[in-house]
Amino acid sequence: MWKTFKLEEIFRICSSKRVLKSEWRESGIPFYRGREVTTLSKYGSVENDLFISEEHFFKLSEKYGVPAAGDILITAIGTIGNTYITKEQDRFYFKDASVLWLKKIKNVSSEFINYWFGSDLFKKQIEIGNGATVDTLSISKLKSMEISIPTLSEQQRIVAKLEAAFADIDNLIKTVIDQKVAIQDTYNSKVSSILSKLLTDRSTEKLQQLCEKITVGYVGKMANQYVDNGVPFLRSQSIRPYEISEKGLLFISEKFNKQISKSQLRKNDVCVVRTGYPGTAAQVTEQWEGANCSDLVIFTPGKNLSSEFLVLFFNSQFGKKMVLGKVVGAAQKHFNVTTAKQVDFPCIDIDEQNLLVKRTNALRENVAILESIFIKKQNALIQLKSAILSTELQYEII
Repeated sequence: MWKTFKLEEIFRICSSKRVLKSEWRESGIPFYRGREVTTLSKYGSVENDLFISEEHFFKLSEKYGVPAAGDILITAIGTIGNTYITKEQDRFYFKDASVLWLKKIKNVSSEFINYWFGSDLFKKQIEIGNGATVDTLSISKLKSMEISIPTLSEQQRIVAKLEAAFADIDNLIKTVIDQKVAIQDTYNSKVSSILSKLLTDRSTEKLQQLCEKITVGYVGKMANQYVDNGVPFLRSQSIRPYEISEKGLLFISEKFNKQISKSQLRKNDVCVVRTGYPGTAAQVTEQWEGANCSDLVIFTPGKNLSSEFLVLFFNSQFGKKMVLGKVVGAAQKHFNVTTAKQVDFPCIDIDEQNLLVKRTNALRENVAILESIFIKKQNALIQLKSAILSTELQYEII
């Protein structure tokens, strides 16, 4: 028999005391935000770059308290519902609002509650009308949620059963992920070998000699320039390896587009990411002709350079090593126009470039087919975990 409680009957639910940016330090006690808690929930450890002083941590913990062993942290903004059970040795503070803190006030299994947070029973309670989840999980929302739990001994039995089952499934998932990585590594190795041999056997010239133009996307403030519909405006996140993504696409007005015509894109231009993941490249297809952009290096290949071959070069591990060897900026990797112009490029005729593109495209298509198979396997295993959770957390309410 299971008994239903509101979460506030089991936990004291709160967020942390606000920590100002001026109070962040480069060393001391780790200060976690939502993304660090997400990493903790997945891997059990995290590398972070924010801290508060020992003295400040002591004052906060004395006045407001800090999570004790068995308390639960849950992400509350953006990606909602990632949880972490605090351990005895944990010493950290966390960002208010983006992370909520559930302090135990009843004798329940934190591990059982944690599994409930990963189940559909929790997800259904944070859904809004159309089946999507809320953007922010509030303290009041969390307090009002209902959870049904059995006796402590039954909770512990279920946890032990789930841990054993999930350990086997997680090992299978790891095997599938390793297979995906191995396939991609094989592809990268073959392409890198081809390009490396070209640079060894052939003479090279600077990339600026092979392009009609190498320029940069618009640099300036954009906050007030976006409109609901208009000219597509590409940013770094729009450029994926070999393709331009519509995800998160923004638009600018025709008037502003004309004002910044220097960064307008033409068919067969190549867009390369400058910061974050420098070297990631995609070709401008007919769909994106006339779009505008910011924070991208734009290449207009000359008659002796294939756009597709240039994209292949930049997206290859070999090309990325060359780019990363030339990027500037210690804090954030930054690929600029001056650097781009000085990239050494193999001298091969256009027909051979097209042949190499054809060969590598065939390889990449085979890799994509194999990866889709592995993704289906991985998703099936994840769904199996969800099904097991649903079965084990079915209950008979008192």
